Amino acid sequence: MNIKASAAPDMNQQLVMRQDNVNQWRVLIVDDVEDNVTVLSAILELNGATIEKASGGIEGMEKVLDFQPSLILLDLAMPDVDGWDMKRFLDATPNVSHVPVIAVTAHQSYNVRNQLKQDGFAGMIAKPFSVMTIIDEICDMLTTGRTSEPLRLSS
Repeated sequence: MNIKASAAPDMNQQLVMRQDNVNQWRVLIVDDVEDNVTVLSAILELNGATIEKASGGIEGMEKVLDFQPSLILLDLAMPDVDGWDMKRFLDATPNVSHVPVIAVTAHQSYNVRNQLKQDGFAGMIAKPFSVMTIIDEICDMLTTGRTSEPLRLSS
């Protein structure tokens, strides 16, 4: 899947997001749970990605145009503006409507997964997620459209 490299001065350049070019990724992480943001940003930064963080939908909408991400990781359930409304905002904003958005959520019902597809999300990362495979999962979603399976916790 070709993705416009929003970070590049030439908006016609393409960025194919792969494991071997994580250092070129510009990721906006939008989640109201600080621990989720901390873990996701640490994993991605450790692999070389440039990260911008937002603690809610309003802050995410404010930061997205200045940061120009190549990927957005978006929580669905936030108190100010939820992920569904932020996705609609992104779709209606020409400078960022092309940016793939992956939902990061504990809501994993068939209806939610179906709605994510209908609303044009690039995929879904199920909470809790595996820190060991998160980059692989993101790359897989962006190339195949598959969503992650929930991590099974043993008792």
